[in-house]
Amino acid sequence: MKKRITRIVILCLLLIAFSSAVFAEGEVQSLPKRVKIIGRKGQWLLTVDGAPYYIQGIGCGDYLHEEIIDKKLAVSQELGANTLRRWGASDYDELILQKSGDYGLMVMMGYWLPIDLDYVNDDTSKELIIDNIIDFVNNHKDSPNLLLWGIGNETIVLGELADKKNEVEVSEEDKEARRVAFAKFLEEVCQRMHKADSNHPIAYAGAGFTALEYIKKYTPSLDIYGVNFYGGAPIAYDAWNSSKVDIPYIFTEFGPLGPWEVRKDDNDLPIEPSEESKAESFKNVWLDCIKGNKGSNLGGFAFHLNEKIIGVEGMSPTWWGLEYENLKKRSYWMVRYMYSGQRPDNYPPTIKSYMLNKHSGLAPGDILKIKADVINNDNDPLKAAIKFYCVKSNEFIEAVKIDNISSGVAQVTVPNRPGVYRVYLFVKDNEGNITCANRSISIGE
Repeated sequence: MKKRITRIVILCLLLIAFSSAVFAEGEVQSLPKRVKIIGRKGQWLLTVDGAPYYIQGIGCGDYLHEEIIDKKLAVSQELGANTLRRWGASDYDELILQKSGDYGLMVMMGYWLPIDLDYVNDDTSKELIIDNIIDFVNNHKDSPNLLLWGIGNETIVLGELADKKNEVEVSEEDKEARRVAFAKFLEEVCQRMHKADSNHPIAYAGAGFTALEYIKKYTPSLDIYGVNFYGGAPIAYDAWNSSKVDIPYIFTEFGPLGPWEVRKDDNDLPIEPSEESKAESFKNVWLDCIKGNKGSNLGGFAFHLNEKIIGVEGMSPTWWGLEYENLKKRSYWMVRYMYSGQRPDNYPPTIKSYMLNKHSGLAPGDILKIKADVINNDNDPLKAAIKFYCVKSNEFIEAVKIDNISSGVAQVTVPNRPGVYRVYLFVKDNEGNITCANRSISIGE
């Protein structure tokens, strides 16, 4: 009897030991990564559990929801990206963090700071925001797929632009006080975050280097300065080097020229660069401005996967994005080549030229003549359509299928509603690629 009891006790102890071992193994797998910045200015290195890590990133914004997370993470993996950037908190953050590891991706978790807050006087709101940030950190800091935190995005610049748009007059003295107050607030945020999580660095994303002098003076606890740079990307290294700021930077956004950096057409709309020009911009910025200065920076995030941005003055819904309606643009293939060295098996078609016979003086229901030179790079069957985009309402309102784009000519009836429109030519092949171009028209009463 005693022997039987002894055997049972031994068996129980073995089961407990086995269960503990399995549990311990599970714990090891779910431990957060230790992300550190080592080195000195010009020789900075980001490490994850001691291994070097250079960010080959892609921006993925609010459009990520439960039904498409796996699909978009797979596309990001196919690009050769290793890191996602998020701008703000969402209901799917935990799911995104959880699934990212399945696709070999880490995440820069973003928390959006309000652009309209009175950072000078509203201490109550500031304290509430800090409390919410710390809750956000505590909820996600143990994820093994978390790389770093991104707190705020162009907060001061966007606030000042909103004031200008809303015709709110703010004195230079008050603007300066707000900038200083924000930088001091950001310092308090960083201090509190470091206490809550010592494993992950913190970045703030500014519009170029507009916030740098304030960060340098008032935010010493920030680990990384993020620069959102487009046409200004070539000046990044020299500007940083001369700033004497002793922390590395990352390109939190990079891509083609923005609407604020190009000339306008006769209807006062920014002229969107061609898809080929956009792709070249991604390549040039990545090779020359980012990788060419590795050690001063820790990498960058291409802006962005396929989120449509509307509501910005003069914005075109095709301006940004490596994909459009889940079809791949030339910029997608360029970024994939940059990150992985893989060239596409099939290239998107090219719109070499696109002209309208009129850009103004049109009446509702008039006929618009179109001339286009479309190059079929891989002799694929092509489908084309003309779509009218109302600038005032930020929406496509009409679409016309073009049966034979290879002829190079077409004519369509313009909308019956007066206003300014972008007239888009979309051309897609049967291999999942798309290209587009647009010109503007104005329709009178």
